[in-house]
Amino acid sequence: MGARKKPSKTLLDGGTATSLLDRVSEYVILLDGSLQIAHANRAFREAVMKNGAGSFRDTVEEPCLAFLDRNIVSGSPTRRAPEDIHLTVTHCLNGGGRQKVHYKLFPIDSDQELIGAVGRALRSSEAEEMEGRAGDRRAPREETAGKDADGGSGDVLSRSAFFEEAEKEVRAASRYRYPISCLALDIDNLMAVNENKGNAVGDFVLDRMANILLGQVRQSDFVGRYESDEFMILAPHTDRVNARFLAERLRRRIQDMTLERDDTEISVTVSIGVATLQEATGVAGEELIGKAQTAMREAQQTGMNRVVIYE
Repeated sequence: MGARKKPSKTLLDGGTATSLLDRVSEYVILLDGSLQIAHANRAFREAVMKNGAGSFRDTVEEPCLAFLDRNIVSGSPTRRAPEDIHLTVTHCLNGGGRQKVHYKLFPIDSDQELIGAVGRALRSSEAEEMEGRAGDRRAPREETAGKDADGGSGDVLSRSAFFEEAEKEVRAASRYRYPISCLALDIDNLMAVNENKGNAVGDFVLDRMANILLGQVRQSDFVGRYESDEFMILAPHTDRVNARFLAERLRRRIQDMTLERDDTEISVTVSIGVATLQEATGVAGEELIGKAQTAMREAQQTGMNRVVIYE
């Protein structure tokens, strides 16, 4: 038998590479360190580059802009440990609609600070299946304006219902290999509120907390009442970086909040634990919840009013 011939190397020129990427249905983008679009394939150009937008920032709705500015513009991933960043954004489309897209961002060139991004629109059959499950719940209420706004926790899932959703969502994340995060939140000083101001005021704080959480998360997220003073948030398509961003936003919002009831002012803080499965494989929802609770207890034991990430 003669020696096997080695295949010759074929290098793609810029035109060939562009032609190949233009046939890809996913969004493929090349960004510089300031989020300017250095290159985009046809799918992204035709669907998203509204009026010839030259910056990725111009195509994205809040609240992702703050995350992008903090983690990519001021702290480019090319300057950090070489790891992928997962990010779900909402794009404004050329046709006037909106579209959720899950991106994986990764460093390309550390000298030029080029960042590659590959995005998959959340409109495939598996995404529609998840959205359908989320759509079975009532849409989160808008947070009521004013310091003394009241609100019930009717939209918050019970412990058993939250556990059931966690099991289903973690299985879906494992099947389709996307990140999923869980936040465990405990009200630090609720016992003191009950002792000093009465249980009725404590119940009011819990109802108001539920209102705030529902007003701060996405419609595809799940909020649950897990213990007497403990809440849970399940966030599909959310990696560790975005989960930390959400947790810190919630912690600051609650810390800066003043509630009023019967001429009584109440201030509370929360300890938050965050656990993330980057690509969940063979992990149960119960395990993800347990990791978030472990991180939350560490936050309580190390001073409260803080966020701890389960490593």
